[in-house]
Amino acid sequence: MEKFIYALMDFLEGVNLDYPINIGKFDENPSIMVRPIEGKETVRKFMNGTEDMLLPFEMSIKSKMKDSQEILQIVLRHLINMNDFLQSKNNIISILGYEINQIPLFQEKDEDYFYYNTKFTFELTVENEKIK
Repeated sequence: MEKFIYALMDFLEGVNLDYPINIGKFDENPSIMVRPIEGKETVRKFMNGTEDMLLPFEMSIKSKMKDSQEILQIVLRHLINMNDFLQSKNNIISILGYEINQIPLFQEKDEDYFYYNTKFTFELTVENEKIK
């Protein structure tokens, strides 16, 4: 699934959010963190090795703005266009759909930053690379 995670990062960087986006960790300064979370599930496996799967993610933002959950909402709205992005890259992955499991919610505040978090799950078809 590493290819999908990097494709997701490329896609999110194209959304132009004015925040660096990282896999699994925040920067020292305001940033967005995306990471896969537990719950990956194979829904169907085909004879040729292609799989339909569910892949859950968590996305969090670290910001000085109190209403920064709106930035996460913008990202969630853009995810609907990600399948077109993948197909333009001749990717072996197709998005069948995605579901928002948790709307962007306030998580915590420290001395300098507000933290908000959202969770979503992609339903994917991952083609066997050997048949491509």
